[in-house]
Amino acid sequence: MFPRDLPYSKIIDFIIFLLMVIIYQSIISAGIKIAGIGLDLPLIILVYVSLTRGPVYGALFGFTSGLLLDVYSPGLLGLDAFLRTLLGFLVGNFRNKLFLETLYSKSGTVFVALLCHDTVYYLLATGFQVGATIYILLFESFPSALYTTAVGMLIFGLIQKRYIQLDQFSKL
Repeated sequence: MFPRDLPYSKIIDFIIFLLMVIIYQSIISAGIKIAGIGLDLPLIILVYVSLTRGPVYGALFGFTSGLLLDVYSPGLLGLDAFLRTLLGFLVGNFRNKLFLETLYSKSGTVFVALLCHDTVYYLLATGFQVGATIYILLFESFPSALYTTAVGMLIFGLIQKRYIQLDQFSKL
C-alpha cells in the first residue's frame, strides 16, 4: 500500500491522529493522570482506527504510534511498536466478527486490547517474571484500563453523536 493509492483525506486523518499521539505523549499525558493512573489515548485512537478503517490501517497506525511511544522507553525499543501493530491488525481483522454497534462493546474492545497489550508487554519487559507482571497488571494496568475505557466510551459517544447529527442533517 503506497501513499499514491490512498485518498488524501485518509492520509490527512492519519497525520492528524499521529499528531494527537505526539502532542498527548509529550505535553498532556503527565497532566491528566489521576492518582498516578495514566490514560492510554494512543490505544483508544488505535482501536478507533482499526474498527473504522480495517486491519491494514490499524497495523500501520499501531506501528507508527508504537514506534513514537518507544522513544520514551529506548531500552525496549520496538516492543511497543510490535505489540501495537499486532493489536491494530487483530482488532481491525475481527471488526466484522464482533458486535460493535454499542458504545459498551467498543469500550470493551478498548479494555481488552489494553489488558492484552500490557500483559504481553510486561511479561517481556520483566523477563517473564509472572509475579511482577501480575502486580503491575493489578495495580497499574487494570486501573489504567478502567480509566482509558471510560474516556474511550466518552470519545466514541461523541463521535457517534456527531455522525448521527450529520446523518439527520443530510436527510433534510
